[in-house]
Amino acid sequence: MTYDWLIGVEDLTLTLKQVVSQCVEKGLIKSKTIILDATHTHASSQKQRPLDVLRDAAKLLLRTVVKRHPKLEKRLPSMPRVKSEQVDAEEITLHYLAKLSEAVEELLPHEGAISEKLQIARQIVEDERLLSQKGILSAIDPDARFAWKSKTKSFFGYKEHLAITEEEIITAVEVTPGSSDDGKQLSYLLSQTQANGITVTEIIADTAYSGKDNLAEMKKETIQPVVPLNPVVHNGGERQEGFEYNKDADLVICPAGLHNTRKAMKGSKQSGKSRSLVFYFDIEKCKSCPLSEGCYKPGSKSKTYSIRIIAEHFKEQIEFEKSDTFKDRIKRRPIIEHKNAEMKRLHGMATAKYRGLFRMRIQAYLTAFVVNVKRMVKLVEQKQPALG
Repeated sequence: MTYDWLIGVEDLTLTLKQVVSQCVEKGLIKSKTIILDATHTHASSQKQRPLDVLRDAAKLLLRTVVKRHPKLEKRLPSMPRVKSEQVDAEEITLHYLAKLSEAVEELLPHEGAISEKLQIARQIVEDERLLSQKGILSAIDPDARFAWKSKTKSFFGYKEHLAITEEEIITAVEVTPGSSDDGKQLSYLLSQTQANGITVTEIIADTAYSGKDNLAEMKKETIQPVVPLNPVVHNGGERQEGFEYNKDADLVICPAGLHNTRKAMKGSKQSGKSRSLVFYFDIEKCKSCPLSEGCYKPGSKSKTYSIRIIAEHFKEQIEFEKSDTFKDRIKRRPIIEHKNAEMKRLHGMATAKYRGLFRMRIQAYLTAFVVNVKRMVKLVEQKQPALG
């Protein structure tokens, strides 16, 4: 028996709002700045490779059907013998899971006890991102996802997106599957913070929140973004070694000393996105060039070199990044990293207590409530004059 009906996400947001409101009433929050960041929580189920997920889903579905209808076992496709080191192991097992699902659905279209296992199998088969590990569905926890903490480290679980004040009071929480984009949560975290009674004039966050839509929203709200832009915005992406742009002549010279024959602007000015100035070279000369290896791909119909034209909405932020104010204010960002560490180390947020997004939200909100109350008590004590 489950008791999900006893508490809803709306109740949890109201609980958070009550604590924040009390902090405002007591004069504990003076800052008009919020700091944003996301942290990860491992799913309560063990991390699985795609092949393991496929195998588990197939075994679970097959076992459930056979247990209830043993006579149907001979009519179901047999599990293929696949070794983990096989290059096509995942594709073979995925194909088997699809065949098994189709057979079960045909034989038992309305079997209640099997419907859940069948639905999980169907979701996995239909998830086109499964084999690339970019959004994998687990046979154990369907809401959890694989994602990357860095270029070399991945995790399987959820993300908690937080907004906190400089006084270390959490003003907004959002929980998503682990593969979600951090930057896309800015709008919700800001609106929830404002709904909880906090005036915001500055947002401090990392590069993940520097997208043009976020910058536009902060500008509309008259909020100063202390958010470093992605390096690709500054340098226009990867540049081909040896190519030089002569600004005065508006020409690009290749490593062999040849200049482009024409140029064209790519991208719509109305879209608001950064456009590119593309320089085209004489393809016939590229074919016989002694420096063509690594520069010109045989058979290519063109040889180009692109320079990104920075959009207007980024230029203002680039100038602000150079200022002493930006350099000073960005130093406040580690505050939220300490808060995330506290929630993990002292309050169990490193690992999910239960399975499913709904229960993960309950855990996150209740943890935020606890650390907020602890912080509120400490701020009240600091505010009170010492007894002589």
